[in-house]
Amino acid sequence: PLHMNTLPLISSCVALSPRLDRNLEVQFLWLKLRLRAGDSSALDGTCALLRTCGRMKYVRPLFQTLISSKVPEFRERASTLFEEVKGTYHPIASKMVSRDLQCE
Repeated sequence: PLHMNTLPLISSCVALSPRLDRNLEVQFLWLKLRLRAGDSSALDGTCALLRTCGRMKYVRPLFQTLISSKVPEFRERASTLFEEVKGTYHPIASKMVSRDLQCE
Protein backbone atom coordinates (compact mmCIF):
# COMPACT_ATOMS: atom_id res chain seq x y z
CA PRO A 1 0.00 0.00 0.00
CA LEU A 2 0.95 3.58 -0.46
CA HIS A 3 2.13 5.71 2.40
CA MET A 4 -0.39 8.23 3.74
CA ASN A 5 1.86 11.15 2.74
CA THR A 6 1.69 10.10 -0.91
CA LEU A 7 -2.11 10.30 -1.21
CA PRO A 8 -2.49 14.12 -1.25
CA LEU A 9 0.29 14.36 -3.82
CA ILE A 10 -1.47 11.90 -6.12
CA SER A 11 -4.77 13.68 -5.65
CA SER A 12 -3.34 17.08 -6.55
CA CYS A 13 -1.28 15.83 -9.49
CA VAL A 14 -4.14 14.01 -11.15
CA ALA A 15 -6.85 16.52 -10.17
CA LEU A 16 -9.05 13.77 -8.76
CA SER A 17 -11.66 15.96 -7.05
CA PRO A 18 -13.72 16.82 -10.17
CA ARG A 19 -13.50 13.25 -11.44
CA LEU A 20 -14.75 11.72 -8.18
CA ASP A 21 -18.13 13.40 -8.52
CA ARG A 22 -18.74 12.07 -12.02
CA ASN A 23 -17.05 8.70 -12.22
CA LEU A 24 -17.98 5.86 -9.89
CA GLU A 25 -15.09 3.71 -11.11
CA VAL A 26 -12.53 6.40 -10.23
CA GLN A 27 -14.22 7.03 -6.88
CA PHE A 28 -14.18 3.30 -6.08
CA LEU A 29 -10.49 2.85 -6.97
CA TRP A 30 -9.45 6.00 -5.08
CA LEU A 31 -11.35 5.01 -1.94
CA LYS A 32 -9.93 1.50 -2.06
CA LEU A 33 -6.39 2.86 -2.42
CA ARG A 34 -6.90 5.25 0.49
CA LEU A 35 -8.37 2.52 2.71
CA ARG A 36 -5.43 0.23 2.00
CA ALA A 37 -3.10 3.03 3.04
CA GLY A 38 -5.01 3.32 6.34
CA ASP A 39 -6.52 6.72 5.56
CA SER A 40 -9.32 7.11 8.12
CA SER A 41 -10.66 10.15 6.29
CA ALA A 42 -11.73 7.81 3.46
CA LEU A 43 -14.13 5.97 5.73
CA ASP A 44 -17.05 8.40 5.43
CA GLY A 45 -16.83 8.51 1.64
CA THR A 46 -16.64 4.72 1.51
CA CYS A 47 -19.71 4.37 3.71
CA ALA A 48 -21.59 6.89 1.58
CA LEU A 49 -20.74 4.92 -1.55
CA LEU A 50 -21.76 1.63 0.06
CA ARG A 51 -25.08 3.18 1.10
CA THR A 52 -25.90 4.43 -2.39
CA CYS A 53 -24.40 1.79 -4.69
CA GLY A 54 -25.41 -1.83 -4.48
CA ARG A 55 -23.41 -3.18 -7.39
CA MET A 56 -21.37 -6.14 -6.25
CA LYS A 57 -18.44 -5.01 -8.45
CA TYR A 58 -17.96 -2.16 -5.97
CA VAL A 59 -19.65 -3.36 -2.79
CA ARG A 60 -17.82 -6.60 -2.13
CA PRO A 61 -14.25 -5.36 -2.76
CA LEU A 62 -14.82 -2.31 -0.56
CA PHE A 63 -16.21 -4.44 2.26
CA GLN A 64 -13.31 -6.88 1.83
CA THR A 65 -10.85 -3.99 2.05
CA LEU A 66 -12.51 -2.76 5.24
CA ILE A 67 -12.58 -6.25 6.74
CA SER A 68 -8.96 -7.06 5.95
CA SER A 69 -7.66 -3.71 7.19
CA LYS A 70 -5.28 -3.44 10.13
CA VAL A 71 -7.30 -0.44 11.31
CA PRO A 72 -9.80 -1.73 13.91
CA GLU A 73 -12.22 1.12 13.17
CA PHE A 74 -12.52 -0.06 9.55
CA ARG A 75 -13.44 -3.61 10.57
CA GLU A 76 -15.98 -2.42 13.14
CA ARG A 77 -17.55 0.01 10.69
CA ALA A 78 -17.85 -2.72 8.04
CA SER A 79 -20.00 -4.82 10.38
CA THR A 80 -22.27 -2.01 11.52
CA LEU A 81 -22.64 -0.58 8.02
CA PHE A 82 -23.52 -3.96 6.54
CA GLU A 83 -26.26 -4.44 9.13
CA GLU A 84 -27.64 -1.07 8.07
CA VAL A 85 -27.59 -1.64 4.29
CA LYS A 86 -27.86 -5.39 3.70
CA GLY A 87 -31.59 -5.19 2.96
CA THR A 88 -30.95 -2.77 0.10
CA TYR A 89 -28.50 -5.03 -1.74
CA HIS A 90 -29.33 -7.80 -4.18
CA PRO A 91 -29.70 -11.08 -2.22
CA ILE A 92 -26.59 -12.59 -3.79
CA ALA A 93 -24.45 -9.53 -3.01
CA SER A 94 -25.80 -9.50 0.54
CA LYS A 95 -25.02 -13.20 0.97
CA MET A 96 -21.46 -12.87 -0.35
CA VAL A 97 -20.62 -9.88 1.87
CA SER A 98 -22.20 -11.66 4.83
CA ARG A 99 -19.89 -14.63 4.21
CA ASP A 100 -16.90 -12.31 4.01
CA LEU A 101 -17.81 -10.73 7.34
CA GLN A 102 -18.17 -14.13 9.01
CA CYS A 103 -14.70 -15.18 7.82
CA GLU A 104 -12.89 -12.21 9.37
